[in-house]
Amino acid sequence: MSMFTFYLWKTESSAESFEIFALDDDAQAVIRARAMLAQHPTCAFVTVWDEDRLTHTESRCDAFDPRPEFQRGARPGNPAMVSALCATTPPPDASSAA
Repeated sequence: MSMFTFYLWKTESSAESFEIFALDDDAQAVIRARAMLAQHPTCAFVTVWDEDRLTHTESRCDAFDPRPEFQRGARPGNPAMVSALCATTPPPDASSAA
């Protein structure tokens, strides 16, 4: 198990906060990063670090549009469902490149 640090970024130069979680592997960190974006609608992306190793960067998935009740502080839905939706949705600029 590793201690992963998640930085929540509003812009490329402004981190809003960070959180630390003990997780089994990098794949679990990716799932957690996607869930964190769902829980923090003002953040543009999350970077994940395992000590000094950048493990993952997860940008906001435009396919997941939080419902209004999420913005009022209600817990988001099942993070695995959010992750599955974002994992199967191409990035927004992928359609314009075709």
